[in-house]
Amino acid sequence: MGLSEFDPADRERVSWNAGGKNGAKRALKLRQTWAIRFSLYQHGRIRDRLFLDLAIDSKLRG
Repeated sequence: MGLSEFDPADRERVSWNAGGKNGAKRALKLRQTWAIRFSLYQHGRIRDRLFLDLAIDSKLRG
Protein backbone atom coordinates (compact mmCIF):
# COMPACT_ATOMS: atom_id res chain seq x y z
CA MET A 1 0.00 0.00 0.00
CA GLY A 2 1.91 2.99 -1.28
CA LEU A 3 1.22 6.47 -2.49
CA SER A 4 -0.52 6.90 -5.80
CA GLU A 5 1.36 8.62 -8.59
CA PHE A 6 -1.93 10.24 -9.62
CA ASP A 7 -2.60 11.87 -6.22
CA PRO A 8 -2.28 15.67 -6.65
CA ALA A 9 -1.64 16.19 -2.93
CA ASP A 10 1.37 13.88 -3.06
CA ARG A 11 3.21 16.10 -5.53
CA GLU A 12 3.26 19.05 -3.13
CA ARG A 13 4.30 17.01 -0.10
CA VAL A 14 7.91 17.40 1.05
CA SER A 15 9.62 14.54 2.81
CA TRP A 16 10.11 14.95 6.57
CA ASN A 17 13.90 14.63 6.39
CA ALA A 18 14.56 16.74 3.31
CA GLY A 19 17.81 18.67 3.54
CA GLY A 20 19.08 16.79 6.60
CA LYS A 21 22.33 14.94 6.95
CA ASN A 22 22.25 11.24 6.19
CA GLY A 23 24.46 8.49 7.51
CA ALA A 24 25.91 7.45 10.83
CA LYS A 25 26.49 9.95 13.59
CA ARG A 26 29.88 10.52 15.14
CA ALA A 27 30.70 8.56 18.25
CA LEU A 28 30.63 10.35 21.59
CA LYS A 29 33.97 11.38 23.00
CA LEU A 30 35.11 9.93 26.30
CA ARG A 31 34.69 13.31 27.98
CA GLN A 32 31.08 13.55 26.79
CA THR A 33 30.18 10.09 28.05
CA TRP A 34 31.62 10.86 31.48
CA ALA A 35 29.72 14.15 31.58
CA ILE A 36 26.46 12.31 30.86
CA ARG A 37 27.24 9.66 33.48
CA PHE A 38 28.04 12.29 36.10
CA SER A 39 24.88 14.25 35.32
CA LEU A 40 22.70 11.14 35.60
CA TYR A 41 24.39 10.15 38.86
CA GLN A 42 23.99 13.65 40.28
CA HIS A 43 20.26 13.73 39.52
CA GLY A 44 19.72 10.26 40.98
CA ARG A 45 18.66 8.65 37.71
CA ILE A 46 20.18 5.25 38.36
CA ARG A 47 18.02 3.40 35.84
CA ASP A 48 18.97 5.76 33.00
CA ARG A 49 22.64 5.48 33.94
CA LEU A 50 22.43 1.70 33.83
CA PHE A 51 20.88 1.83 30.36
CA LEU A 52 23.61 4.24 29.23
CA ASP A 53 26.30 1.89 30.52
CA LEU A 54 24.60 -1.04 28.82
CA ALA A 55 24.46 0.82 25.51
CA ILE A 56 28.11 1.82 25.76
CA ASP A 57 29.16 -1.72 26.67
CA SER A 58 27.12 -3.07 23.74
CA LYS A 59 28.64 -0.41 21.48
CA LEU A 60 25.20 0.92 20.59
CA ARG A 61 24.69 4.48 19.46
CA GLY A 62 21.51 6.42 19.10
